[in-house]
Amino acid sequence: MQKEICTGMIDSSTFATLLEPLNEEQRAAVYCDRNCVVTAGAGSGKTMVLSYRFLRLIVEQKAHVDEILTLTFSRMAAAEMNTRIHGKLHEFSQDEDIHAELVRFSEATITTIDAFCNRIVAADPTRYGIGPDVTMDEQSNREMAAQCAHNLLVELDGHPGVAFLATMYHPDELVDSLFVELASTHFHPSTTFDAASCARSVLLRIGEVYRNSIAQVLQAYSAITGIDGEGKQFEDNKQSARMLLAQARVLEAAEDQTACLEILQAAVTRKCSSKKDFAQNCNEQVEILREVLPLARKACAALKDQHLLKPIYEVLALFHTRYLATKRERGILTFGDIAHMACDILIHNPVVRRHFQRKFRYIMVDEFQDTNRLQKDLVYLLAQDPQKEVSGIPKATDLLGDKLFFVGDEKQSIYRFRGADVSVFKQLDLEIAQSGGLQLTLYRNYRSEPQLIGFFNTVFERIMGDASTLFEAQFKPLTAREASQGVSPRITFLWKGKTSTDETEPDDEPSEDSVDAVQAEAYALASLIEEMTQTDGYLLPDGDNGTRRPLFEDIAILFRTSSNQLHYEKALRIAGIPYTLSAVQSLFLEAPANDIYLFLQLLVYPEDTLAFAGLLRSPFCRLSDDALLSVLDAMDTDKTAFPLVDLDSGEQLRYESCRSVYLRLRELASSGSVAALVSFLWHDGGYRYYLLSDRLYQVYLEHFEFLLELAIRFDTRDQGLPAFLDFLRPRLGQKEKLSEVEPLRDSMEGVRLMTVHKSKGLEFPIVILANMGTASRNATTPAWHVLHQASDTLVVPTHMHRYDKTTNLLYEMDKPTLQAMETAEMKRLFYVALTRAKTHLVLSGCENSQNMGEKAADRNFLALFLHHTQALEQGSTLGDSFKVVEIGDAPISVLQASVSPRKVAGTVLHMKQAYADPIPRKALVPTSFSVTQLAHAEEVAVDWDSLDENLVLPSVPADSIILQHSLSAQFGTWCHALLQHSLQGYVRDNRVVLPSVDDAFATLPVDFPQGVLHANELRLVAESVVSLAHGFLSSEFFANLVDANPIAMESEVGFSLRMKVGTNERAVVNGSIDLLVRYADAVCVIDFKTDAIRMPHLHGEQLAMYRQGAERLYGLPVRSALCYLRQVGSEVWITR
Repeated sequence: MQKEICTGMIDSSTFATLLEPLNEEQRAAVYCDRNCVVTAGAGSGKTMVLSYRFLRLIVEQKAHVDEILTLTFSRMAAAEMNTRIHGKLHEFSQDEDIHAELVRFSEATITTIDAFCNRIVAADPTRYGIGPDVTMDEQSNREMAAQCAHNLLVELDGHPGVAFLATMYHPDELVDSLFVELASTHFHPSTTFDAASCARSVLLRIGEVYRNSIAQVLQAYSAITGIDGEGKQFEDNKQSARMLLAQARVLEAAEDQTACLEILQAAVTRKCSSKKDFAQNCNEQVEILREVLPLARKACAALKDQHLLKPIYEVLALFHTRYLATKRERGILTFGDIAHMACDILIHNPVVRRHFQRKFRYIMVDEFQDTNRLQKDLVYLLAQDPQKEVSGIPKATDLLGDKLFFVGDEKQSIYRFRGADVSVFKQLDLEIAQSGGLQLTLYRNYRSEPQLIGFFNTVFERIMGDASTLFEAQFKPLTAREASQGVSPRITFLWKGKTSTDETEPDDEPSEDSVDAVQAEAYALASLIEEMTQTDGYLLPDGDNGTRRPLFEDIAILFRTSSNQLHYEKALRIAGIPYTLSAVQSLFLEAPANDIYLFLQLLVYPEDTLAFAGLLRSPFCRLSDDALLSVLDAMDTDKTAFPLVDLDSGEQLRYESCRSVYLRLRELASSGSVAALVSFLWHDGGYRYYLLSDRLYQVYLEHFEFLLELAIRFDTRDQGLPAFLDFLRPRLGQKEKLSEVEPLRDSMEGVRLMTVHKSKGLEFPIVILANMGTASRNATTPAWHVLHQASDTLVVPTHMHRYDKTTNLLYEMDKPTLQAMETAEMKRLFYVALTRAKTHLVLSGCENSQNMGEKAADRNFLALFLHHTQALEQGSTLGDSFKVVEIGDAPISVLQASVSPRKVAGTVLHMKQAYADPIPRKALVPTSFSVTQLAHAEEVAVDWDSLDENLVLPSVPADSIILQHSLSAQFGTWCHALLQHSLQGYVRDNRVVLPSVDDAFATLPVDFPQGVLHANELRLVAESVVSLAHGFLSSEFFANLVDANPIAMESEVGFSLRMKVGTNERAVVNGSIDLLVRYADAVCVIDFKTDAIRMPHLHGEQLAMYRQGAERLYGLPVRSALCYLRQVGSEVWITR
């Protein structure tokens, strides 16, 4: 009897019903029983296919859950896959067989390749002389490698190899770029290094380059001698040809490289200006010579330095031995070590290999386009047919025919910088097909709207075309899902042309004008985001067949590199747009890291006067110049931080608050946890509340997450606070991207800012690809090179004295191919960026002399897009949804906030004379006054025994704390701030939302001395603030104000008016009205008071000035009232 899906039971027939929503290609992949490579385009549902295939293998009883190896390339992807597969099984948990599989699901291997390699190594741990107690730490490994290199270089002082390398590398580059990078990427416990073999191989390659180039030189000059012609240029070429050909045997033998180089340097290549046929024939050979003659010279110079190869490789071999010995001794490994060791174990340990081959009946690998040859070899070893065992790596024909299932997309291979090689995936595709396997493609994109799919097809058919090499991705058109109802997808191209003043040479630093253009672009994008969220131009599906306006969280801004990200952050901050960073670049540039550092520095070095001075001026203390000097003088006398001093009341309170934090921090330091100290300063020290108090500062809140993650890493390594400070100190004020630091977050709020690489695997309703004109840096000769054509790894360091800018001949030979590979990856990166979009897409970039011109389309998104699509031309055939918008100039206020060396220098020169000749002090007569100054009432001493009890207002829970710490004024300011926040919300949403304690903390005034209070005391004060706000917003008094249908309701309304003050007939009086309610025929002014005693006669003059100010503003009758928040409802209106 057939089982029904709704009962939670499943068999093959019901499973087929389950797959009905899938398209034909997806079902073919799920049911595939041969080795298979699935090319899954962006948004094609590959994770669903993998999940269903896993379920099918269980349903058809082909395997148990622990017999299917599922591999991914990131922990996030592995976690998602685990959740998806477990979820599918759990839907049918009432089926006895499925239930049994769920019971053993903890034994399922759904993990990353790195984690699985670790399991293989654990099966044969002593093969490489490394004990069981190992540490996986990339940073510690690099530090260890650097230490080994330093020690070795000192020991080998005078060695010819070290002497040569020392002349060719900067000392830091020699250690970090050569030795440390080689150790991290190529020197593993399973590797060997034969210095003599490497030197021979490199010499053979150099000789091959020389012989081939000399043969072409001789052939070209021979052709010139066979041409009949006339003219001086032609005769010079012919004479040069005769002279060089006369030395052909010397050049071919290459026994005397010095003589060969002199012959080649004397050769002449001049183009003929004649238009006759002989000149054209000669010029063809000259073109060949201009390409091969410099190469022959470089190869000859490399042969001349061949004696350097042996000592260079001797040094590297000694480092290899020393480094691996230290690695075994300390037990420090990297993920690269584990991967190489795992593959080596599977090759040389048949017992371990056969164990894993038997354990896993099926292997599924996701995102295989991000793999390399080593990882492909590892999977082949696991899938080898036991009847076809071979030594080394098996071929595709040696594999079991139904064990492997790969999913990937060559168009999304974007991790070449990590070692990923798209040619491995493409070669795998061919090998599996040729060995009887299956090739499948998922064409349908379920992510993006059809208009976007049409745009992608048009653009990438032109950009990618037909891939002619293994490192190029081939694009095949995508098919689209049905369009969402009520949505009109938009593809907007924000573009700014090159200005006439931008004449910077391509290799120079960015010009002032190009920087300003980037800021103009950032400002335009911020304005566009405001338009998106506040209008109906960019509607999104609401998930219920309707539409909605975008939220900030629906928008992602992607960058190729984060080099200009700071400009976009600044534009968003100015616009008040919240955002979240995936990798922070400004951590060490901005104040939070510096302020935290100052406090911690003072904790370790209490005599550091500069740190103490900086701390006193920071948000932790905020002392004035005069107070700062007084404290520093006292410190100089007492020789200790935070000496006892007498300051003005307000500054004394802040100083004591900061001193209290410092003393508590010292107590906490005994715990030894850096993370605990950072967290204490952020929360208990009040820094978080300081940032919350200003909307522009709130974007720095996430800096804490990055600082805390850094601190946790130092705690994990038991490195302590001094090491943490040593790490921070040189980085302060520097722009440094911490790409490997990824704090855990509960949620992502605001616009997302990230690189395209970080966006891989994600999707967003609206994608903005910004700063498209940013190009990758011009390639420089690396510290070492791995031969691109070599089947085995051959490391080639700098091996010749500089000749015509060349120090590594074999790198020069591979350079065109490497540049072509870089361009191919840029195209794939562009594809990944655009296909993250679901509903709307924005492309944005500015032209300048650095990103336009010859070959620019090989280096940046903007030139690539314009070159292949003619987007700026009429009839660009990019679809009706495509629109070009020209970027205007940014407002002066945006540009003024920018800092550049030229602007700083100009400002300093402008101010130099002013500093040299200070203006004499003058006695100033005040012309401006505040209302509180003029309406100041003398303090009244309260006799509580004789006080009329009717004047005493109800108490609040925090009264004792307020009285103890003299916080009456600050408490009142906080109440005003929270009411202002709540009233603004009422005006915006036309409904009353009672504020929470979190709302109170979000409005905590900057100068509130929270450091003097314990956390529970501060919360009690916050709760009291909230209770007073609730009392007003819930009162009949407020309801009457609202029920009278006001035209406007405004809080903290500022005004200025002229009036006579003393002898000044035209003094300016400034005030701020707590609450102003405007009706058609009148205005109401309400002044809030948090006093504990009702004394209205003290505030009559103040209310009179408020009424006068409101009358001047609106020309309407004004009445005013004092509102005592402790007892709302006893207000008396005053009109005179």
